[in-house]
Amino acid sequence: MKAFSTIFGPALFAGVLAASVCTSHGQSIYTHGHTDIGLDYRNGALVPHWHLDAGNIVDGQPLDEESEYAPEALVAQFSGLRGSASGSLDYLSVPTGTPIYMGGPSVSWQPYLGFGTEELDPGEWLGGRITFSLMSWTAPTGGNFSLYATNVSGTATIDIFLSTYDPSVANIDGIGQNAFYLFAGAHEHYTFGFTTPGTYELTLMFSGEHSLGGLASASGTFGFVVVPEPSIGHYLIFSGVAGLLLWRWRPASSGCSLA
Repeated sequence: MKAFSTIFGPALFAGVLAASVCTSHGQSIYTHGHTDIGLDYRNGALVPHWHLDAGNIVDGQPLDEESEYAPEALVAQFSGLRGSASGSLDYLSVPTGTPIYMGGPSVSWQPYLGFGTEELDPGEWLGGRITFSLMSWTAPTGGNFSLYATNVSGTATIDIFLSTYDPSVANIDGIGQNAFYLFAGAHEHYTFGFTTPGTYELTLMFSGEHSLGGLASASGTFGFVVVPEPSIGHYLIFSGVAGLLLWRWRPASSGCSLA
């Protein structure tokens, strides 16, 4: 059973990049380790959340234990150009070969972010499927986001799950634009691609047919901050000044320890 707790306490140095990012009041910043955008089913309702492994870096410090955060209580921070746009479909509004900010599909790409329905019992969901739909989003001026996978079947085909630039190309599972599904009890990683630095917010709808509770749906807005890799000067400034001033604070609704 999950025991919710409030965690307070100062951190002498909460991370160079974390110190330089502006987020909503009380939001924690996740920068490293394996995390899923996950779902639970409690009291007849789906509950979307961030599900973080122990040791993940949040606000510049490793988590002592496996934890969950409400969607609005945490942001995932991506930094550094890790790849380039590819394929024949323009799903990010940039030409093939353009450097983009990437994360998600590999443990070597941080943060290592995926999707998980492992807290759901496959036998309780009709067809065993949970649908993920992108309902709305905000992005920096000129910025676009896409969730996709390359060479899934050993070919050059790119499977596009979500796209803020052209939702018509994001119809991988044949259930509509900007929607895909996972089976209950599953866990998947795809590429998160962003074209420009800035803050992105994605409102996702989750839905499925529970064998006893009927149709269940819930939404959550998940935040992502994309920042360029810092220069040495930037590092020295924030490690010597901002790092000393940043306090680690999580509101009562932000996290829960898993017991």
